[in-house]
Amino acid sequence: QSQAQAVADQRQAEQLATRVARWHTAVRALISAPPVAAADDPEGAEEANKLDELARLLSVCGDQALANRIDCGIEGRAPVLLSAPHGISVLRDNHDVHVVEPNTSEVARMLAKNLSGRYLVWSADYQRFCDLLSSFGRKQKFMPSDVLDPRNRDPNYLTTAELADNPWHQRMLGAASSWPISDAGALHVDVHGCKDPPHHDAHLFVGLGAMQANAKRLATRDPKAAEEALHAVDVFGWALSDELSPVLSRLKHILLPRPPHVLLIQIVIPDKNDGGRGAHAAKPRFAGIAAEERSDSDGAVPSRHTMTQQAITFAGFTHSVQLEMSKVLRKEIVKDPLVGKRFADALRSAWVKAKRQFPPSAAAAAGLLPSAQQQWGEEAPPWEGRRRGAAEVVS
Repeated sequence: QSQAQAVADQRQAEQLATRVARWHTAVRALISAPPVAAADDPEGAEEANKLDELARLLSVCGDQALANRIDCGIEGRAPVLLSAPHGISVLRDNHDVHVVEPNTSEVARMLAKNLSGRYLVWSADYQRFCDLLSSFGRKQKFMPSDVLDPRNRDPNYLTTAELADNPWHQRMLGAASSWPISDAGALHVDVHGCKDPPHHDAHLFVGLGAMQANAKRLATRDPKAAEEALHAVDVFGWALSDELSPVLSRLKHILLPRPPHVLLIQIVIPDKNDGGRGAHAAKPRFAGIAAEERSDSDGAVPSRHTMTQQAITFAGFTHSVQLEMSKVLRKEIVKDPLVGKRFADALRSAWVKAKRQFPPSAAAAAGLLPSAQQQWGEEAPPWEGRRRGAAEVVS
C-alpha cells in the first residue's frame, strides 16, 4: 500500500510540474504579447510600465516557495489571529477557480492591528503580481485558469492529508503555539468577501459552523458536554450580533438603500434559526465549514477543512468565526480607520462576553475543548506534535 501511495504521489508531482511549466509558458506569452494601446498613448505608456512591473515580479514571485508568498504579521501579543485566504484567486479540486475577494487582506491587517493580534494573508508583492497577471490575462483573452499558478491551492479547502505540509496551516499552528496556554483562550477570525445586496440578503454573515461541528463531535462520548458546548456557540453568536449590529447601524448612510428583506448582519449556524436573533442556515456556505467531497479516483470521501475548521480542530483556538463581508462594507472598513476600530472593538467585546459565560479553562476541564488526540483517537495526527504535544488538552 505504501509503495502504491509513493507511485501515486510521484505521478501527482509529475502532473503538477507539467502544469507549472504550462503556466510559465502562458505568463511569458502574456508579457511578450503586443500592447493593446499604442506606445505614444498615455494608456500605452502606463501599460508598458505595468508589463515591466509584471516581468520584475515574475522574476521574484514566479518560482517563489509557497511559504514565502504568505505574510504573517505580528501587531501585538493578544492571542488573536486574523486570516484572509482569498486575497488572490485560488484553485479548488473539481471546482471553478475561486476568484479573488478584494480588500479582504487589508481588512484582516487592520483588524489585527486594532486587536493587537496577528494576521495571515498573501504578501503584498504576491497579490500585486496576481492582480497584474489577471488584468493582462483578461485583456489578452486568456482563460482565468491559464494565468493562475497551479500551486496556489485554496487554503480554505484543504484535505486532511494536505495539512501537514500546507504553509497556511503551518503558519496558523505556529501562531497558536506562540501563545502560552492560559484562561484567555484564543480567537481566530477568517475574513471573506461576498457580493452586495440584493444578491445576498445581508451585508455581513458571521459563520460559526466550525465551532458547532466541534461541539457536535462530543455528542458520541458526552451528550451533556455537547449540549453545553452547542449552547456556548449560541452565546457567542448572540454576543457577536449584539456587538456588531450597532457598528453596522452607524453605516446606514453607506449601506442604504436596501430592500426590506435585507439585514445588516446574519449569524450563520447550520440548522439553526433562533427566531429573530439573526441565526440562519439560508447560506450554509457562509457557515465556515466545508462539505466533504467524493473522490473521482477511488471513491473515498476525504475531509475538507476551512480555515475556521483548521483553527478549532487542529490549532487549539477556543473561538473561530468566518466573516463574509459585502463589497461596500469592506471598502468602508478599509477607507475609514474609525470604522475598522469600532468593528475590531465589537469583535473583542463579543469574545469577552462569550468567555465570561463559558470560560475556556472551565470548558477544557469539562472536556468541551478536546485535544487532537481526544478527537482523532489514540494515534494523534502527525502534525499535532508540532504544535504543543498530542496529549495536551487545549485551553
